[in-house]
Amino acid sequence: HPDLFDGIKDLVKEETTIVRRVHLTPLTWADTTNAERIKFTQAEIDFVIKELDRVKKSPWANNIFTDAQLVPLNTINRLFKNIDATKDSLMKKLCYKIHFFSSPIFLRHSTLCFFYFGEADILGQKGEYWLYRKENNFWKEFGRIGVWFN
Repeated sequence: HPDLFDGIKDLVKEETTIVRRVHLTPLTWADTTNAERIKFTQAEIDFVIKELDRVKKSPWANNIFTDAQLVPLNTINRLFKNIDATKDSLMKKLCYKIHFFSSPIFLRHSTLCFFYFGEADILGQKGEYWLYRKENNFWKEFGRIGVWFN
């Protein structure tokens, strides 16, 4: 969602230190008082902001994923209104989801990655911007930078 990237740029400027967040349960997080932190230099922040501008303007091909379709943003709300107006059960309506995600932005020799993901269904839309860190050759959530929903 290109308009979200302006808000994410503001968050990146404000949150120059990201605190590690650890799930205790699906709904609770560990205390972050003594958690590990990653601090970004001004040059890194400037790079991420520049990349967010680039990602915001980059076109995406329609055939990136099998059985997936690129849906223009102005079509999403109309699509969900049509789904909501059907006589299908709520459970069937909830099966229709649209996923949003950005190109990853890599830093520090591809050991850190900024990534946006979100989803929309008939109940609303939500999205999160996270910092991931490569640990033992696997990408793991490090800290959430921002979240939105409506």
